Amino acid sequence: MLYVFVRGAQRKTCETRLSGDGDGYELVVSEDGVERIDRYTSMERMLAREHELLQAWRAQGWEQPQSKH
Repeated sequence: MLYVFVRGAQRKTCETRLSGDGDGYELVVSEDGVERIDRYTSMERMLAREHELLQAWRAQGWEQPQSKH
């Protein structure tokens, strides 16, 4: 799952995925052109961290762009 947030001209992304080696999960966060990958053995822990990040970003005024259908 990929989430995109914007604030003015700034952009952040958060992606959840299976790890490349198939042993666990990854939370990929991109901010200011810098990518960080956090690895988790538990899906529950990864999803909890994802939730924390998304809530914090929303509280800081970051918004998800509306998709155009």
